[in-house]
Amino acid sequence: MKKIFFFLLLVASTAIISMAQNKADQPIKIGVGTTLTYTVDFNFNQYDFVCTFIDDEDDMIVDYKMTDANSTSGRVYMSKYALDKSTAMYNYFGGGEKRLDFQTTILVSKVIYDALKNNTPIHIDSGDGDETMTFGDFTKLPCTIDGVESSIPVLYGQSDNSNQYWVFDDASFPVILKMDLGWSITIKSIVH
Repeated sequence: MKKIFFFLLLVASTAIISMAQNKADQPIKIGVGTTLTYTVDFNFNQYDFVCTFIDDEDDMIVDYKMTDANSTSGRVYMSKYALDKSTAMYNYFGGGEKRLDFQTTILVSKVIYDALKNNTPIHIDSGDGDETMTFGDFTKLPCTIDGVESSIPVLYGQSDNSNQYWVFDDASFPVILKMDLGWSITIKSIVH
């Protein structure tokens, strides 16, 4: 009886490890319906920033909430134009609803992604004025994806004023996974 129990335990353990490994080996997708949780480090305070992507026919919608002292939450609408062409980013969330026709948030636009991917310097504004972003490297960031420890491919970009950006290497959904502007956000988990 003990032999059967240990055999079944071994089979179950192997199956669980195999399923986790197979899930970790699958291509990583982020998109509509995905929830991302970041750690924010702002003015010596740390808290979570949680956002979920929602799509409608006209806009990309992001619902967000923070675990800061004010429990800030809101919704941001990004126009298709901004997602395609914008070189300006909105990075300061005050709660409530915000419409972005000429800025992106959490995602970079197609034009910024293409510049990074093609190693072409690009003028951007992350909220503190004009800066020039250049490609730095292809790398990976550690992250928990659907409960499994993993790493995610990113394009690393840096600007001439020392800002740093790590963007998911996927043209269809180039989400910022880490950013350091003197304060930082770092991806913690992704849930589909």
